[in-house]
Amino acid sequence: MRTDQTFHHRFSARGPRRGRRAMGAVGVLIVMVAAFVGAAPARAAEIVVVDTWDHPADLHDPATTSLGQTFDVPAGAAAVDTVGGVFATYGGTTSGVTLTLRASGPAGAVVGTEVFTNLRDNAWVELVLDAPLEPGSYYLEASDPVGLVAWWSNTADLYAAGSAQLNGAAVAGDRTILVRKTMPAPPLSAVVDIAHRGASAAAPENTVAAVERAVEQRAGFVEVDVQRTADGELVILHDTTLARTTNVEAVFPDRAPWNVADFTLAEIEQLDAGSWFSPDFAGEPIPTLREVVVALGPRTGLLLELKRPDLYPGIEARIHAELSAVRGYLNRSLRTGRLVVQSFDAGSMRTYHELAPEVPIGLLYSSPPTQDELLEASTWVDQVNMAFTVTDRRLVDRIHALGMTISVWTLDTEQLMRQFLGLGADGIITDHPDLLREILNR
Repeated sequence: MRTDQTFHHRFSARGPRRGRRAMGAVGVLIVMVAAFVGAAPARAAEIVVVDTWDHPADLHDPATTSLGQTFDVPAGAAAVDTVGGVFATYGGTTSGVTLTLRASGPAGAVVGTEVFTNLRDNAWVELVLDAPLEPGSYYLEASDPVGLVAWWSNTADLYAAGSAQLNGAAVAGDRTILVRKTMPAPPLSAVVDIAHRGASAAAPENTVAAVERAVEQRAGFVEVDVQRTADGELVILHDTTLARTTNVEAVFPDRAPWNVADFTLAEIEQLDAGSWFSPDFAGEPIPTLREVVVALGPRTGLLLELKRPDLYPGIEARIHAELSAVRGYLNRSLRTGRLVVQSFDAGSMRTYHELAPEVPIGLLYSSPPTQDELLEASTWVDQVNMAFTVTDRRLVDRIHALGMTISVWTLDTEQLMRQFLGLGADGIITDHPDLLREILNR
């Protein structure tokens, strides 16, 4: 076994979800858990302790039921609401673990907990809290392993004896569990980089693969489309039929015209939503709304479009209930400005606004709205999101003058991106969030 294994962060946060294709098992069993370091409080949110580690602390050993590490959040540290790290599990997508954050020590009150299942190798997982941590001592525990899981330790004497725990008892030396860095949600940039249906130039649109790629490419938001199944579940798909982006015609040849609303979630889960894009994504399923929310993690915003809400009466309430059911998500996303709900259907958006006035609302237009329409919208709408083909500086200025923002869709060349940055667009919706990020960073 190598003793100089170095980690590279590659995947986004996820929680309980269906299994995905394996990404290649690694030859060691490792879990790195990020936490909040007590040194240098002025930069507490960005400290990296070490980059190489040694001696695995095995959680899959039958005699081991839990591992944990005590750490401190100093007074004056940057606000943090996330604890997480890399699970490099062995054997595909069958492993899982429970992360629990406690106050003070192994017997302390539970601050937050999350069960992670069906983890692919090197998946980045995060325990997202309902509110930022107060200064004090905390204990991060991994327990209830499923499959092959281990937590790497650090041979350096970084922590006093007793800061690491094995099955609730203090241990020292090579069983000390590595604490890497704190994880506050960073601020959004001035111009928002919005990945259209995920990073849809690099992965099949509206799939978890496209969302994960957008997160990797540091998109500020991911735009996806939501529909409702025959049994009332919320799935992510642009078209109202399944034909264009799945193999539904082969799997259910007698079910034309293959409308989403005519299929149950169980039936939709049988479909391949990746092969049309590339054989590399064969078997990629249509995700649920919950799966996309989890895949986004705490640092990437959600621009959620209600696609043809007239086909799904009551979908506004169903969506809000689903977002509210993901523990801590709604509170965190509203606090950090990382959720917007939008549609071409102004009536649907009015319904959503009346249901949840705290959620920012966007209206989509493919032709220029009138001044009266903009005036009325300004009393309850936060964003007016426009097709670039009908957008000019005058329209951008009118929207800004009424106190709303504007994102423009869909810009896929550097020339167009620079043109609308110059016009003052607040957000750019693109299939190429990596290209836009490169332009914004220059």
